[in-house]
Amino acid sequence: MQLKPIADVLNPLNLNSPDLEMLRPDERRYTTLLMQPDGPIFASKERIGAFDQTKAKIKGKKFLETANERGATLAITPEYFFALGYLIRRYCRGLVPSDNALWVLGTESITQEGLESFKQQVSDLCIIIHEPLEDLPRDRHLLGTVALLFQTTHIDGTKKLIILIQFKTYPSRDDLFFEESVLRRGSVVYQFKGINGPLTAAVIICADAFALAELDPQSLSDFSNQSTLIHIQLNP
Repeated sequence: MQLKPIADVLNPLNLNSPDLEMLRPDERRYTTLLMQPDGPIFASKERIGAFDQTKAKIKGKKFLETANERGATLAITPEYFFALGYLIRRYCRGLVPSDNALWVLGTESITQEGLESFKQQVSDLCIIIHEPLEDLPRDRHLLGTVALLFQTTHIDGTKKLIILIQFKTYPSRDDLFFEESVLRRGSVVYQFKGINGPLTAAVIICADAFALAELDPQSLSDFSNQSTLIHIQLNP
């Protein structure tokens, strides 16, 4: 696991770092909206996600609508909940984060081919960013993902919607070692930093917590000091 500042990802694309309200060091409160849905999980070599996808889509739609209505500064769903393709249709209906907000959406597993297809479908709607797939091991094929959605600006002043896709770096343990057998591990955890002040935020997915031991002491200090750590998990 390596910790990468969000600025290191955005600056080469001529994009500014977002001014997230949750990272402003002042006395104002920010609002959060969290979801922990019930229901069984489906897991096969083709997909890990909600067993009842129709029910999950209904809940997901209501969640995003509520996040918009309440102006949630931070909105979070657990891992393996949203299907990435579903985000396309939600975007077309205007369900996107407000300025200075961060949506942390745990998403269903996806293959490299599925991810490339998703990127092609939304290329005219938003900017998709993730670590290079060619750098990841190829001995397994399912990517565990979290989609980090936020608004920022290009250096020309235009507003851009970003979907930063972070890959799970460490498999969960279960009786059958199932995820171990299919998970294609990522290597990067992205860190958001406040525009003014020392506050930071980062997201890890479930068993990523075990990979924190791979960080060097300075990175671990940077990761935890004055940081909001968002730890999404699967709790069926």
